[in-house]
Amino acid sequence: MCIKKDLQQNIQIGDVFIFEAENDWISKSIAFLTHSNVSHAAMLYLPEALVEMGLSGIGVNRFTLTDDAKQRTVYILRRTPEKPTEPLYQAAKKYVDAKTIYDMPSLFFLAGLLIYKGIRPTKKLQKITDLILTKVCKELDVLINYKLHPEETYFLVCSQLVYQIYEDCGQDYHLKIQNGLLQNKTADVGEFRIVDHLNLLKNHDNQKFEANQYLNETIQETDELLAEQLYSALQDIEDNDFLQLNSWHPTFQKAKDFFKKIETLLEKIEMNIPIDALFVTPVDLLKNCPNLKQIAKTKIKWIP
Repeated sequence: MCIKKDLQQNIQIGDVFIFEAENDWISKSIAFLTHSNVSHAAMLYLPEALVEMGLSGIGVNRFTLTDDAKQRTVYILRRTPEKPTEPLYQAAKKYVDAKTIYDMPSLFFLAGLLIYKGIRPTKKLQKITDLILTKVCKELDVLINYKLHPEETYFLVCSQLVYQIYEDCGQDYHLKIQNGLLQNKTADVGEFRIVDHLNLLKNHDNQKFEANQYLNETIQETDELLAEQLYSALQDIEDNDFLQLNSWHPTFQKAKDFFKKIETLLEKIEMNIPIDALFVTPVDLLKNCPNLKQIAKTKIKWIP
Protein backbone atom coordinates (compact mmCIF):
# COMPACT_ATOMS: atom_id res chain seq x y z
CA MET A 1 0.00 0.00 0.00
CA CYS A 2 2.99 2.27 0.65
CA ILE A 3 4.07 1.93 -2.96
CA LYS A 4 0.66 3.14 -4.14
CA LYS A 5 0.78 6.03 -1.67
CA ASP A 6 4.17 7.10 -3.02
CA LEU A 7 2.90 6.82 -6.58
CA GLN A 8 -0.17 8.92 -5.81
CA GLN A 9 2.05 11.58 -4.28
CA ASN A 10 4.27 11.66 -7.35
CA ILE A 11 1.64 11.90 -10.08
CA GLN A 12 1.12 15.41 -11.40
CA ILE A 13 -1.51 17.51 -13.15
CA GLY A 14 -1.61 16.61 -16.83
CA ASP A 15 -0.74 12.94 -16.37
CA VAL A 16 -2.85 10.83 -18.72
CA PHE A 17 -4.82 7.87 -17.38
CA ILE A 18 -5.73 5.11 -19.86
CA PHE A 19 -8.25 2.54 -18.63
CA GLU A 20 -8.47 -1.11 -19.59
CA ALA A 21 -11.80 -2.08 -21.09
CA GLU A 22 -14.49 -3.15 -18.67
CA ASN A 23 -16.81 -6.09 -19.23
CA ASP A 24 -19.63 -4.09 -20.84
CA TRP A 25 -20.21 -4.56 -24.57
CA ILE A 26 -19.45 -0.97 -25.59
CA SER A 27 -16.03 -1.07 -23.91
CA LYS A 28 -15.28 -4.51 -25.37
CA SER A 29 -16.27 -3.37 -28.87
CA ILE A 30 -14.07 -0.25 -28.65
CA ALA A 31 -11.13 -2.40 -27.57
CA PHE A 32 -11.76 -4.90 -30.39
CA LEU A 33 -12.04 -2.25 -33.10
CA THR A 34 -8.83 -0.58 -31.92
CA HIS A 35 -6.94 -3.89 -31.56
CA SER A 36 -6.24 -3.15 -27.91
CA ASN A 37 -7.31 -3.85 -24.34
CA VAL A 38 -8.21 -0.22 -23.47
CA SER A 39 -11.38 1.84 -23.94
CA HIS A 40 -11.27 5.09 -21.93
CA ALA A 41 -8.97 8.03 -21.16
CA ALA A 42 -8.84 10.80 -18.55
CA MET A 43 -6.37 13.40 -17.22
CA LEU A 44 -5.21 14.30 -13.73
CA TYR A 45 -6.85 17.62 -12.89
CA LEU A 46 -6.29 17.82 -9.14
CA PRO A 47 -3.97 15.75 -6.90
CA GLU A 48 -6.74 13.21 -6.24
CA ALA A 49 -9.21 13.89 -9.07
CA LEU A 50 -9.45 13.16 -12.79
CA VAL A 51 -11.19 15.21 -15.44
CA GLU A 52 -13.00 12.99 -17.91
CA MET A 53 -15.80 13.11 -20.43
CA GLY A 54 -18.77 10.84 -19.83
CA LEU A 55 -22.12 10.37 -21.52
CA SER A 56 -23.73 13.20 -19.54
CA GLY A 57 -20.86 15.62 -19.99
CA ILE A 58 -17.59 16.47 -18.33
CA GLY A 59 -16.87 15.41 -14.76
CA VAL A 60 -14.20 15.78 -12.08
CA ASN A 61 -14.02 12.52 -10.17
CA ARG A 62 -12.02 11.67 -7.05
CA PHE A 63 -9.98 8.49 -6.90
CA THR A 64 -7.26 6.62 -5.08
CA LEU A 65 -4.67 4.18 -6.39
CA THR A 66 -4.92 0.73 -4.89
CA ASP A 67 -3.57 -2.83 -4.82
CA ASP A 68 -7.10 -4.24 -4.92
CA ALA A 69 -7.12 -6.70 -7.82
CA LYS A 70 -10.89 -6.30 -8.21
CA GLN A 71 -10.53 -2.66 -9.27
CA ARG A 72 -10.03 -1.39 -12.82
CA THR A 73 -6.54 -1.39 -14.32
CA VAL A 74 -5.15 1.96 -15.43
CA TYR A 75 -1.97 3.01 -17.25
CA ILE A 76 -0.51 6.35 -16.16
CA LEU A 77 1.39 8.32 -18.81
CA ARG A 78 3.39 11.55 -18.63
CA ARG A 79 4.39 13.87 -21.43
CA THR A 80 8.11 14.03 -22.18
CA PRO A 81 9.86 16.36 -22.03
CA GLU A 82 7.86 17.61 -19.08
CA LYS A 83 6.27 21.06 -19.23
CA PRO A 84 4.79 23.34 -16.55
CA THR A 85 1.44 21.95 -15.45
CA GLU A 86 -0.45 25.21 -14.88
CA PRO A 87 -1.38 25.67 -18.58
CA LEU A 88 -2.83 22.14 -18.61
CA TYR A 89 -4.87 22.86 -15.50
CA GLN A 90 -6.21 26.10 -16.99
CA ALA A 91 -7.01 24.44 -20.33
CA ALA A 92 -8.93 21.69 -18.53
CA LYS A 93 -10.67 24.23 -16.28
CA LYS A 94 -12.13 25.91 -19.36
CA TYR A 95 -13.99 22.70 -20.19
CA VAL A 96 -14.89 21.98 -16.56
CA ASP A 97 -16.38 25.45 -16.07
CA ALA A 98 -18.31 25.41 -19.36
CA LYS A 99 -21.69 23.83 -19.84
CA THR A 100 -21.33 20.68 -21.89
CA ILE A 101 -23.60 18.89 -24.30
CA TYR A 102 -25.89 16.56 -22.40
CA ASP A 103 -27.14 13.15 -23.50
CA MET A 104 -24.08 12.37 -25.60
CA PRO A 105 -24.98 9.33 -27.74
CA SER A 106 -23.32 6.40 -26.00
CA LEU A 107 -22.72 4.70 -29.35
CA PHE A 108 -21.19 7.83 -30.94
CA PHE A 109 -17.57 6.73 -30.55
CA LEU A 110 -18.35 3.22 -31.79
CA ALA A 111 -20.09 4.67 -34.87
CA GLY A 112 -16.98 6.66 -35.73
CA LEU A 113 -14.70 3.66 -35.26
CA LEU A 114 -16.92 1.56 -37.53
CA ILE A 115 -16.42 4.17 -40.26
CA TYR A 116 -12.68 4.70 -39.80
CA LYS A 117 -11.42 1.25 -38.85
CA GLY A 118 -11.09 -1.88 -40.95
CA ILE A 119 -14.13 -4.20 -40.85
CA ARG A 120 -15.13 -7.42 -42.63
CA PRO A 121 -17.92 -6.73 -45.17
CA THR A 122 -20.35 -9.36 -43.88
CA LYS A 123 -24.12 -9.12 -44.04
CA LYS A 124 -24.38 -9.51 -40.27
CA LEU A 125 -21.92 -6.69 -39.63
CA GLN A 126 -23.61 -4.38 -42.14
CA LYS A 127 -26.97 -4.88 -40.44
CA ILE A 128 -25.71 -3.91 -37.00
CA THR A 129 -23.60 -1.05 -38.42
CA ASP A 130 -26.74 0.35 -40.09
CA LEU A 131 -28.68 0.18 -36.83
CA ILE A 132 -25.92 1.91 -34.85
CA LEU A 133 -25.47 4.69 -37.42
CA THR A 134 -29.22 5.23 -37.61
CA LYS A 135 -29.63 5.47 -33.85
CA VAL A 136 -26.65 7.82 -33.43
CA CYS A 137 -27.85 10.08 -36.28
CA LYS A 138 -31.28 10.32 -34.67
CA GLU A 139 -29.67 11.31 -31.36
CA LEU A 140 -27.37 13.84 -33.06
CA ASP A 141 -30.47 15.44 -34.58
CA VAL A 142 -31.80 15.95 -31.06
CA LEU A 143 -28.56 17.71 -30.08
CA ILE A 144 -28.56 19.86 -33.21
CA ASN A 145 -32.12 21.00 -32.51
CA TYR A 146 -31.40 21.66 -28.84
CA LYS A 147 -30.86 25.31 -27.90
CA LEU A 148 -27.11 25.37 -27.41
CA HIS A 149 -25.01 28.38 -26.45
CA PRO A 150 -21.75 28.32 -28.46
CA GLU A 151 -19.67 30.15 -25.88
CA GLU A 152 -20.63 27.65 -23.18
CA THR A 153 -20.75 24.37 -25.06
CA TYR A 154 -18.16 21.80 -26.16
CA PHE A 155 -18.59 18.54 -28.04
CA LEU A 156 -15.90 16.10 -26.94
CA VAL A 157 -15.41 12.43 -26.16
CA CYS A 158 -13.04 10.86 -23.63
CA SER A 159 -9.74 10.48 -25.53
CA GLN A 160 -10.34 13.63 -27.52
CA LEU A 161 -10.82 15.68 -24.35
CA VAL A 162 -7.31 14.72 -23.20
CA TYR A 163 -5.84 15.31 -26.66
CA GLN A 164 -7.63 18.67 -26.99
CA ILE A 165 -6.46 19.94 -23.58
CA TYR A 166 -2.87 19.46 -24.72
CA GLU A 167 -3.64 21.01 -28.12
CA ASP A 168 -5.09 24.09 -26.41
CA CYS A 169 -1.82 24.68 -24.54
CA GLY A 170 0.09 25.40 -27.74
CA GLN A 171 2.67 23.77 -29.99
CA ASP A 172 5.08 22.91 -27.16
CA TYR A 173 2.41 20.75 -25.49
CA HIS A 174 0.94 18.96 -28.51
CA LEU A 175 0.67 15.18 -28.34
CA LYS A 176 2.12 13.66 -31.48
CA ILE A 177 0.29 10.61 -32.80
CA GLN A 178 2.51 8.40 -34.95
CA ASN A 179 1.37 8.39 -38.60
CA GLY A 180 -1.21 11.05 -37.80
CA LEU A 181 -4.65 10.74 -36.23
CA LEU A 182 -6.62 7.52 -36.52
CA GLN A 183 -4.22 4.59 -36.64
CA ASN A 184 -4.82 1.66 -39.06
CA LYS A 185 -5.06 3.92 -42.10
CA THR A 186 -5.26 0.81 -44.27
CA ALA A 187 -7.45 -2.21 -43.71
CA ASP A 188 -6.11 -5.73 -43.22
CA VAL A 189 -6.63 -8.48 -45.79
CA GLY A 190 -10.33 -9.33 -46.03
CA GLU A 191 -11.34 -5.99 -44.51
CA PHE A 192 -12.28 -2.57 -45.83
CA ARG A 193 -12.84 0.88 -44.35
CA ILE A 194 -16.16 2.63 -44.90
CA VAL A 195 -14.43 6.02 -44.95
CA ASP A 196 -12.39 4.99 -48.01
CA HIS A 197 -15.56 4.44 -50.05
CA LEU A 198 -17.63 7.49 -49.23
CA ASN A 199 -16.49 9.20 -52.41
CA LEU A 200 -18.51 6.60 -54.33
CA LEU A 201 -21.58 8.57 -53.34
CA LYS A 202 -21.44 11.47 -55.77
CA ASN A 203 -23.93 14.33 -55.56
CA HIS A 204 -24.59 13.47 -51.91
CA ASP A 205 -27.77 15.56 -51.67
CA ASN A 206 -29.31 14.06 -54.82
CA GLN A 207 -29.12 10.38 -54.01
CA LYS A 208 -32.13 8.18 -54.76
CA PHE A 209 -31.54 6.98 -51.23
CA GLU A 210 -32.87 10.17 -49.76
CA ALA A 211 -30.79 11.53 -46.89
CA ASN A 212 -32.42 11.10 -43.51
CA GLN A 213 -35.34 9.00 -44.80
CA TYR A 214 -34.09 6.08 -42.71
CA LEU A 215 -34.32 8.17 -39.53
CA ASN A 216 -38.00 7.28 -39.36
CA GLU A 217 -36.96 3.71 -38.54
CA THR A 218 -37.85 2.59 -35.04
CA ILE A 219 -35.02 0.85 -33.20
CA GLN A 220 -36.16 -1.20 -30.24
CA GLU A 221 -32.74 -2.45 -29.11
CA THR A 222 -30.94 -0.74 -26.24
CA ASP A 223 -27.45 0.67 -26.77
CA GLU A 224 -25.93 -2.17 -24.78
CA LEU A 225 -27.79 -4.79 -26.82
CA LEU A 226 -26.66 -3.16 -30.07
CA ALA A 227 -23.08 -3.15 -28.77
CA GLU A 228 -23.42 -6.83 -27.83
CA GLN A 229 -24.65 -7.66 -31.33
CA LEU A 230 -21.81 -5.64 -32.81
CA TYR A 231 -19.22 -7.44 -30.71
CA SER A 232 -20.67 -10.78 -31.80
CA ALA A 233 -20.50 -9.77 -35.48
CA LEU A 234 -16.93 -8.52 -35.11
CA GLN A 235 -15.86 -11.72 -33.36
CA ASP A 236 -17.46 -14.08 -35.89
CA ILE A 237 -14.46 -14.83 -38.07
CA GLU A 238 -16.26 -17.87 -39.54
CA ASP A 239 -18.91 -15.62 -41.12
CA ASN A 240 -18.12 -15.59 -44.85
CA ASP A 241 -21.44 -14.11 -45.96
CA PHE A 242 -19.73 -11.17 -47.67
CA LEU A 243 -21.65 -8.43 -49.45
CA GLN A 244 -20.67 -6.75 -52.72
CA LEU A 245 -19.57 -3.14 -52.44
CA ASN A 246 -22.75 -1.77 -54.01
CA SER A 247 -24.76 -3.48 -51.27
CA TRP A 248 -23.03 -1.19 -48.78
CA HIS A 249 -24.18 2.04 -50.48
CA PRO A 250 -27.05 2.61 -47.99
CA THR A 251 -24.51 2.23 -45.18
CA PHE A 252 -22.17 4.67 -46.90
CA GLN A 253 -25.08 7.13 -47.11
CA LYS A 254 -25.68 6.82 -43.38
CA ALA A 255 -21.98 7.36 -42.74
CA LYS A 256 -22.03 10.56 -44.83
CA ASP A 257 -25.08 11.77 -42.94
CA PHE A 258 -23.28 11.00 -39.69
CA PHE A 259 -20.37 13.22 -40.75
CA LYS A 260 -22.71 15.93 -42.02
CA LYS A 261 -24.51 16.05 -38.66
CA ILE A 262 -21.21 16.29 -36.78
CA GLU A 263 -20.16 19.18 -39.04
CA THR A 264 -23.50 20.92 -38.41
CA LEU A 265 -23.17 20.48 -34.65
CA LEU A 266 -19.57 21.72 -34.57
CA GLU A 267 -20.53 24.76 -36.64
CA LYS A 268 -23.49 25.50 -34.40
CA ILE A 269 -21.36 25.51 -31.24
CA GLU A 270 -18.43 27.18 -33.05
CA MET A 271 -15.87 24.46 -32.38
CA ASN A 272 -13.16 24.58 -35.04
CA ILE A 273 -11.67 21.09 -34.81
CA PRO A 274 -11.28 18.39 -37.47
CA ILE A 275 -13.79 15.56 -37.26
CA ASP A 276 -11.11 12.88 -37.14
CA ALA A 277 -9.74 14.49 -33.96
CA LEU A 278 -12.98 13.41 -32.26
CA PHE A 279 -11.90 9.81 -32.74
CA VAL A 280 -8.45 9.84 -31.17
CA THR A 281 -8.50 6.50 -29.40
CA PRO A 282 -7.22 5.50 -25.96
CA VAL A 283 -4.71 3.15 -27.57
CA ASP A 284 -3.40 6.04 -29.72
CA LEU A 285 -2.44 7.80 -26.49
CA LEU A 286 -1.14 4.62 -24.86
CA LYS A 287 0.95 3.14 -27.67
CA ASN A 288 1.14 5.52 -30.61
CA CYS A 289 2.16 8.76 -28.93
CA PRO A 290 5.98 9.00 -28.67
CA ASN A 291 5.90 11.99 -26.30
CA LEU A 292 3.79 10.16 -23.71
CA LYS A 293 5.82 7.87 -21.46
CA GLN A 294 4.23 5.22 -19.25
CA ILE A 295 5.20 5.77 -15.62
CA ALA A 296 2.95 3.18 -13.96
CA LYS A 297 0.40 0.41 -14.41
CA THR A 298 -1.85 0.09 -11.38
CA LYS A 299 -5.41 -0.21 -10.09
CA ILE A 300 -7.77 2.68 -9.46
CA LYS A 301 -10.69 3.03 -7.07
CA TRP A 302 -13.29 5.78 -7.28
CA ILE A 303 -14.11 7.81 -4.15
CA PRO A 304 -17.80 8.83 -3.77
